[in-house]
Amino acid sequence: MKKTAITVIILMLAAVLAAAVCVSCTTGPDEPSGSPTDGSRTPGPEITATTTKNPADGPTAAPTDVSNQTEAPTPSWTEEPDIKPLSGVVIYINAGHQGKGMTEKEPLAPWGPEYNGQYNNTVTKTKCTSGTEGRFTHVAEHVVTLQIALKLQALCEEQGATVVMSRTTEDVTKSNVERALEANECGADIALHIHCNGSENQNASGVEVYVRGEGKKTEAYKKLEDKDYILGLSILEEICKTTGAKKRYVSKSDNYSTINWAEMSSLIIECGFMSNEEEDNLLVTDSYQNKLAQGMLNFLIKEFGILFPA
Repeated sequence: MKKTAITVIILMLAAVLAAAVCVSCTTGPDEPSGSPTDGSRTPGPEITATTTKNPADGPTAAPTDVSNQTEAPTPSWTEEPDIKPLSGVVIYINAGHQGKGMTEKEPLAPWGPEYNGQYNNTVTKTKCTSGTEGRFTHVAEHVVTLQIALKLQALCEEQGATVVMSRTTEDVTKSNVERALEANECGADIALHIHCNGSENQNASGVEVYVRGEGKKTEAYKKLEDKDYILGLSILEEICKTTGAKKRYVSKSDNYSTINWAEMSSLIIECGFMSNEEEDNLLVTDSYQNKLAQGMLNFLIKEFGILFPA
C-alpha cells in the first residue's frame, strides 16, 4: 500500500513537471499566455539576440549601417523638361483676314439644305476680306490680328503646344473654308480665329466671342455646339481678366464658314472695337496685344492643359 501511494505521488509530480515544461516551450517571451480576448497584442520586453559563431563558418559580415541612408527622391513632373502644360495639344491659330481680299464666293457650310434650310451649302459667302480698319489709328485689322496671333503662337509653343498658323504674313491668298479644312487636316484640338470688331456706334466696346449654332442639327453636332458654347464663355472670361476689357457676350451663329467647316471646337474672338477710340488705340500696342494673347493662353491651359501636381 505504501509503495502504491509513493508510486502515485511520483507519477503526479512527473505529470505536473511535464505540464510546466510544455507551457514554457509554447509561450513566447514577447507574447504572454494571458493575451487579451479582444485580439490586441501586448508587447513584451525587448529581446537582444546573441548568436554563437562557429569558426568553421568563415568571417562574419559587418552589419550594415543604415543611419546615413536616405530614401530615393519621389519623381515629379518638374523633373521632366519635355513635359509642359500644353504638351501634345495641337492648336490652329487663324489671324483673321489678309492683306488682299478674295471676292470669289464659296459654300457657307458642308451640309445640304435637308439638314438646315437657312444655312447650308447652297448659300455662298465671300472667300476672304481684308477686314476693317482703325477709325482713329487707320491701322488695318489684318495687321493687328496677325500681330496678336504671332504673340499667341510664341506663348503656346513655350508651353509645349504644336501650333499651326493660317498665315504668318500679310501676303497670302487663303479662303475661310481653306483655313477650316487646314485645321481639320492638321488634327487640331481647337481652332482660334482672331478678329477685331467695328461698329457705326463709336461707343461700342469690349470683347465678344462667336461659336457654332445648331448647324447640321444632328445629335453629334449638338454635342459640339454645347461644348463650344462652354469654351466660348471660358475664353471670354480669361481675356477680360487679363485685359480689363468689357465682357460682352458669347453668340451662337451658323453664319461663319470657318466655324461651319471645322470638325473641332472653333471659336471666333473679336478682340475689341477698332471703331472705338480707346480700344482702337489700345489694340495697336504691344502691351495690350500681349494681354490679349496671355488671356487666350490662360484659357488654353485651363481647358486643354496637363494638370501638374502641386
